[in-house]
Formats: sequence, C-alpha cells, structure tokens
Amino acid sequence: MAWAPSAAADSSAPGSGAAGIVPAATPKPAAPAPTPIVPATVAQPSSSAPRDVKDLVTKITYITGTTIYLESGREDGLKEGDTLSVRRADAEIGRIKVTFLSSHRAACDTIKVATELHVGDTIKFVAHDHVLEAAAAKQAQQQKIALISSPNASVPMARRPKTEASPVHGRVGARFLAVQDNGAGTSGGFSQPALDVLMNGSNMDGVPIDLALDARTRRTTTTISGGGITTDASTRIYQASLALHDRQGHFRMTIGRQTSPTLASVSIFDGVLAEYGGPRYSAGLFSGTQPDPVQDNISSSIFEHGAYVEMHQRPMAVRHWSMALGGVTSTQDGQVNRDFMFTQGYYQTPNFSASINQEIDVNRGWKLAVGEHPLSLTSTFAMVRWQAAKPLSFNLGYDDRRNVRLYRDYISPVTEFDDLYRSGGWIGMSLEAGPHLRLDSDFRQRAGAPTDRSTAWSSGAQFLRMGIWNLTFRGRYSQYVSSTLISRLTSFGSSIDPIGFVHLEGAGGTRSSVNTSFAAASENVVWISGDLDLTLARRWYVNANVEHDRGSVSNITQEYAGLSWRF
Repeated sequence: MAWAPSAAADSSAPGSGAAGIVPAATPKPAAPAPTPIVPATVAQPSSSAPRDVKDLVTKITYITGTTIYLESGREDGLKEGDTLSVRRADAEIGRIKVTFLSSHRAACDTIKVATELHVGDTIKFVAHDHVLEAAAAKQAQQQKIALISSPNASVPMARRPKTEASPVHGRVGARFLAVQDNGAGTSGGFSQPALDVLMNGSNMDGVPIDLALDARTRRTTTTISGGGITTDASTRIYQASLALHDRQGHFRMTIGRQTSPTLASVSIFDGVLAEYGGPRYSAGLFSGTQPDPVQDNISSSIFEHGAYVEMHQRPMAVRHWSMALGGVTSTQDGQVNRDFMFTQGYYQTPNFSASINQEIDVNRGWKLAVGEHPLSLTSTFAMVRWQAAKPLSFNLGYDDRRNVRLYRDYISPVTEFDDLYRSGGWIGMSLEAGPHLRLDSDFRQRAGAPTDRSTAWSSGAQFLRMGIWNLTFRGRYSQYVSSTLISRLTSFGSSIDPIGFVHLEGAGGTRSSVNTSFAAASENVVWISGDLDLTLARRWYVNANVEHDRGSVSNITQEYAGLSWRF
C-alpha cells in the first residue's frame, strides 16, 4: 500500500598557537588516514566511546490522525517497535512508536504528547548497532574504491540538510482515486479527484501563537449500474485552530476546530481547550460542540465538556511513564447523550512497555429508565510488550474498543481483515533469526455469548534488506473461526529500492469467507496490487497504486495517484 507521507556534527581540532602563524621550519603534517563516512542521519560507531545521541535526529514530515511520518527509515538506524522522543526547543513534548518502515521513511503511532505535534518537530533516537555497522562498512568500501580508482580523489561528505528557519511547515497535495466494479454482470464505479492542505505554524513572527489547518476537498462522480451519473462535491475541515501560549510552553489555549491526544475519545470538536503542562503534572479542560457527522459542518446539536489531569515522569528519566484521568459529558438537543470517565496510562523501559486505555460510561436519565447499569465498562484497550532477548520479543493484550476511527486513505484486503477481526485478547511473539529474517505469530480469542465467541491466529515471515537494493519478501497466513463464519487470508509481497529515491512494491493474496448459516454470504477474493513511491529533492512525493480484486460477486479495479509538496 502506498503511504505518504541530522546531521553528525563536523569537528576539527582547535589550534594551539596564534591564528595564521606557522613556523617556517615546521614540516607539513602527513595527511590523516581516510575515515569511513557515515550518512548524515547515522552517528559513526566507535569501539571506545559511546554513541552521541544528540547526532541522531530526524524530523516529522507529515501528520494524519494519530499517525506520524518521519524522514528517516530503516537504513538510518530505525527499527519497528522503537520508541522515539519528540522535541521542540530542547524540551521533550511527546513520544511515538515506529510501526512501519521503508528505507528512508517511517510511520509511527502516538504514545504520549504534552502538546500538539507539528510538521518540522525534531525526533531524537538511537540507531541500532547492526545498522551503524552496516552503514560504516558500506561507506568504507565506497571510499576504498574511490581511492583505488583515483588516489587523489575524496569521497564527498553527506550534505547537511538546510536549517528550516520558516515557522510554517506543512504539505499541499493533489490526489486521484478511480474505482470500477464489473462484478455480477453489472458495471459501476466512481472517480474522485481531491486536493488537500496541511499547515502548522509555531511562534509566528516570534510571537507565541501557533496555527493549524487540515483541509481536504474532493469531487466524486459516480456511474450507476444500468445508467445514470451522479456528482457530489464536498470540502471538509479536519482542523482549523489558533493556539496562544507562554514562551516556556507551560500554558496553552487553543480555539477552533481541533483534536487532543489525551481526549482521543472526543475526536474532533469545535471549541476551546485550555491546558497546563509542568515537569511532573499537566491538566486541561475543554468545552465545545461536535461537527455535523455527515458534512463535518459546525453544528449546535451536540454540546460536550470535559477535563483531565495527567502525571508523568521527570524530564530525562530513564523510565518513561504517564497516567491520565478525565471525564466528558455531552448532551444532544438538550437530552443526555453520553457521560463517561477515562484513564490512559503507559510505562516503558528499554526492554518492557505497557499501555492501557479504558472508558467507563456513567448512565443517567433515560438510560437508567431503559435498564442500563449506572456504570459500564466500554472501549477497553491494553497491551504489554517484553523483549526477552535481543532477537526475541513477546506481546499480549486485549482490544474491545467499541469504535475505532481509521485515517487510512486506502484500505486493502489485509487491513480490512485485521479491522474486522481485531477484537478480543491476544498473545504473540516476534523472532529476528539473523539480520535478514523476521518471524511473527499471534493468537486471538474473543469470549462472550456463543454467537460472539471466536478464535483467530496468524503467522508470517519477512526477509528484509537483502542486497544493495534492499530486497524484501514477506508472507502471511491468518485464520478466523466463529460459530457462523470461517475466514482465511493468505498474503504475500515484495519490495525493492532500485534507486535511493524510488521504492517499488508488489502484493497479492487470497481471502475466503465461508458463512455456515447463510451460504449466499460466502465469498472468495483474489487480489494483486502494485505500488510506486518517489521522493524528489526531499520535498516532492509521488505515490501511485493499482489493485485488482476478483471475487465470487465482485470484480473491482482500483487506481490511485498522488502528488504532494512539503514546505
């Protein structure tokens, strides 16, 4: 699936004499032995001195929903599962976790933030040893070849990225999606050109004011089977806010359409959010309305208010943890809508991490009249990860979230399978059998009434970063079984980076669903897809995807193309 989206410090020995004065009898010193050059985003390893963590930095290039995209990837020293520190003005403002990697790009989930993250924020990380060693060896070999072919030649140093002085960062993009369905003897589909802009501004003109805008517009033309064409155009504003804060970043008031990571259950709201963040504690309160669910227009139907408090570790602590408690109340057209309390927490060490999110509904009014309990647990998510040894890690958790908001622009049969059958408890493991082989497996089970019970398991293998083109192969098999449904998924894929700025990927597989109570609902689907990602001048991104799904009743071709510019 296509997805959109530091330099090591130079040093020189200081002179011990007066500047510009060299004794005539002093012989010219011999040229130093060549040193392997390491890419700018990777610190050079040393057998006698620890790595300098300050040199390992990257930046946020794109933000969508709760997913953060970075301009560094696997070859820059990152690894799936890494937890990274987000910093602004030498202060940590959040932590994110790497979930997907390409050669020089990464997608991350948000773990904890003290304030809203922006494109251009700095990320600090420690590169893994095998990546550093491979980078140093590769650069040493390149320099050796250059010196042999031309003894007077030198290997150019990796260029430093330019310091971005502008307080405004963001992205402007154009996209086109076309879907055609020729299944079951009918023909229909739609085409959808779209434009979007994402912009974040920090400390505008030196004044402690931040701006945020996320707007998307699209025009959908639908061809109805049997004749007829309909057209629909819409523009949606997902974020448009102004934030006032003090220069130290302790106090912040945000006005407009916005989201809050701590208030994730509220999602998007139009209103005011006031927050305070200190070294050990933070707190916030908000009041506003929910947008119209159909067109995302401003609406006065649902009013909501809430507050939270959070406690976290001291700055620069080895163990990272936080615990937040809060509550939200809402009414719809003057009637009780939903009242709930929530808690969010996480704890992390280098080899262990745990997180939990729990909501507790407080039922009153008409809800009690129809038989609801005064308190009910809703939307539970908990996860624990333990790295037992360097190549072996285990994870277990429980997912019973009632509503999961997805921010994907494109859904494949694999993501659709996972989203449908994610509920329940699970246990899994991951084993890195050498530098190029990774094995994963997990088992899930859901309890409850007989019609709700289900089991699922999955197993996969990945061959990673093979050869100079970073060849990658992966395969997976998954099975889901309930009282009325048996579903199986087999998928495969491969990717290659033939040139530094080009990434090619192909995928395919089969998915079968057998409904034991309603045979007509059973279906077998076979799909194949291809992706192209181009990064030009580190600011232009081109994405293209073609997928064809053929099933018992469907025959769908989907084409997607996107062009974006980061500023």
